[in-house]
Amino acid sequence: MKKVFVCLLVLCVSMLAAQDMRTLDKGLLFGFSGLSNLGLASYSGGSTYSGIGAKIFMKSGNAAIRPMLVFGTSKEEDVSSVQDYVGPVESSTTYGVLVDYIKHLNKSNITPFVGAGAGYVSMKQKEESGHMKSSEPDIQERNATGFQVRGIIGVEIFVKKNFSISGEYHLGYGKQSRENKSKSGSATEWTKSESKASGISLGSSGLLTVAIYLN
Repeated sequence: MKKVFVCLLVLCVSMLAAQDMRTLDKGLLFGFSGLSNLGLASYSGGSTYSGIGAKIFMKSGNAAIRPMLVFGTSKEEDVSSVQDYVGPVESSTTYGVLVDYIKHLNKSNITPFVGAGAGYVSMKQKEESGHMKSSEPDIQERNATGFQVRGIIGVEIFVKKNFSISGEYHLGYGKQSRENKSKSGSATEWTKSESKASGISLGSSGLLTVAIYLN
């Protein structure tokens, strides 16, 4: 029991101790969903999308830029054995970017931080109905764009110099616009509908992050 207490005391002291300056250190970010299978997942940055995230410390050693890149594309086409028939086709493309500025409030291994960020994402979907080669398909298109600004508060725990776990809360304002278009067969005119929405949100977004630093 005494040995366990000593080990825990040493661990706590080491985590509270000041760490080396993190000048220009670079890290890869992953979502953290638990201890099973190492608990690593795609990074979301607190958004509804997943992408590639990084954290780059600046020369000051306690401020960092945290960019995230979102990109995805897919296409599904049904191949028909019926002669002169073209099966339905569905395709989608999503891209976007999210950038946060993070300011750490101390240089210990348990370091609270504040920050601000902004992001943009665009999504396009297209559906074409099955049709004979001698005719034109029915087409539906859905386009959406979103923009968000947010404030951030959280804490990062450096388990090792090159490994940390962090959690954070967000207060954000977002705007979103949608456009739906449809066209039947050989018709030359499109039927369109548009909608816009905006709102303020406060929440943790379930965001727990694992950072693996390369320096």
